Amino acid sequence: PHGAYNSIAMQRSSIKKTVYHRLFESNLLRHAYRIHAIGASEVEGLTAVFPTASPKLLPYGFDFKPRRRAFSKNSDFTVGFVGRLDMYTKGLDLLLEAFKIFQKTHPNSKLWIIGEGDGMPFLHDFKEKNHLSNIVFWGKRFGDEKDDLMSKMHVFAHPSRNEGLPSAVLEAAALGIPTIVTKATNLYEYVMRFGAGIGIEDNSMAALVAALESMYKRYETGDFSDYSDGASKMLSSVFDWSDLVHRYDELYE
Repeated sequence: PHGAYNSIAMQRSSIKKTVYHRLFESNLLRHAYRIHAIGASEVEGLTAVFPTASPKLLPYGFDFKPRRRAFSKNSDFTVGFVGRLDMYTKGLDLLLEAFKIFQKTHPNSKLWIIGEGDGMPFLHDFKEKNHLSNIVFWGKRFGDEKDDLMSKMHVFAHPSRNEGLPSAVLEAAALGIPTIVTKATNLYEYVMRFGAGIGIEDNSMAALVAALESMYKRYETGDFSDYSDGASKMLSSVFDWSDLVHRYDELYE
């Protein structure tokens, strides 16, 4: 299913999906030897529509080469986001509102948004209406150009309401960047367990502001090393293909 069974995804075109599920999908699930889920939200959504299912939770891997960015306290405190600009799904409305509040007391802060999507007009309109010159839109960036921009971020924020498993968060972790993630990203448990950043249980703007405040205090000390260490351990322990491939063998045996 690759993330598509979480409850929010199932609500989109819900009538068509209900009909399809009853006529076709339920029979497929009933006869499946195993059902592979990549995130906790998918396990919850699947068991809600098919209670007898016993999905196997196993994330996909990330081919990473950890390279720590050079921390610079002399630059402005930079919060970053990379991904498709879907306002509701990616929680960009929450991020904008939280940053608007946060930057009032931290004028040396910036918000960098990398990506394209239907939410771009809203983003530009929000920036203009609130006179936020410290929000920068970079558009699409790939490869080394994207990595170079990400390496200048002090914290990576991904407050999604609905995800499978966002690879952009793992890319940030590979650079040693601390992350702020919501539970809906399906990375909350890993980020918290390994101390790779801050997890937010719900989609609370107040919690997101508090997380930014906490990261800013670290920025002032000039030390994110424990978060960077945690990010490296998270990637090597959970998302390293060299280990996951054996677990995939077991899944498909």
